[in-house]
Amino acid sequence: MSMMETQEYDGTAPGRYRTYGYSLESSFPFKYYLGCSHDDADIVFTLGDRVPDNAFDASDLLCGAPSDEERRIYAVSMHRGALFHVGNVADFSLEEGHIHCRPLGRLRCHLVELCLLGPVFSFWLERQGLSALHASAVAVDGRAVAFLSSNKGGKSCLAAAMMAAGYPLLSDDILAVSVQDGMAEARPSYPQMRLWPAEAEHFLGTGTALEEVYPGFPKLRVPVGEGGFGAFHHQPCPLSRIFLPQRRPPEETGGGIIVAPLTPGEALLELLGHSFLSDMVDGPDWRAEQLVRLGRVVTGVPVYRLFYPDGFQYLPFAAEAVADELRRI
Repeated sequence: MSMMETQEYDGTAPGRYRTYGYSLESSFPFKYYLGCSHDDADIVFTLGDRVPDNAFDASDLLCGAPSDEERRIYAVSMHRGALFHVGNVADFSLEEGHIHCRPLGRLRCHLVELCLLGPVFSFWLERQGLSALHASAVAVDGRAVAFLSSNKGGKSCLAAAMMAAGYPLLSDDILAVSVQDGMAEARPSYPQMRLWPAEAEHFLGTGTALEEVYPGFPKLRVPVGEGGFGAFHHQPCPLSRIFLPQRRPPEETGGGIIVAPLTPGEALLELLGHSFLSDMVDGPDWRAEQLVRLGRVVTGVPVYRLFYPDGFQYLPFAAEAVADELRRI
């Protein structure tokens, strides 16, 4: 696959994709390369003017971001599912095995795709009993290591440094984690990542033709695997370590790398804060379920702060420190 190749469909013949361990069927013209699936569809995504079968009640509001009314995001419980509303973009109705999108005004495919593969799918994953963390992850000798941070916190850049060292990408931006029989498992997402222009230039070199994530937003869409950057790990992995990257001026760290363990209580608070939907979804039942799920994660997965000097030249040392930590297992 070339750097610029994307999936194109005429809107009638559905494709079937694999992401987060589920088979997704849709005729939507995705720009992200999601990878193919030959399994029966677990979930179908459709686009059209259909209104949700049952109206919502404001008393059932699960979340809200009222600071920007034109782009307000909220989720509402309904009788048979939920409505995820992204103001000025679309309404997404979620029911068993089905996500339907009703655009609000002019259809903007790039924004619909970002919403679907970001907050909407995270919401759907959480409803399936998984935890959706704001994180990037790579596979090291068949085990997953995750980097949790907010936007511009360094998670994708650290994952890219690990990929440059030969470790395949498992997921970027959203990490889906399931726990069964006390074992936390990280699910692969899809073979693309998003990097800022300076990061893309550092890892891929100059002159590489990459598309913006969406028009006017400078972050770039980077295909992973054949014809792209690094490699992608297509199978789920036991989640072995979680790191919270924190870049510091070189003079504060003496140019060295510091790995500091967190207590389970500290780790739980950090994971709650780094849930992908932490600023979007609220409500006592939702929070209680999150607390239980993430409590199971930190019971079996050590969490560390990773302090390292700011600057591309220090990234290989940070990547090696992460690999060394896993070798101690």
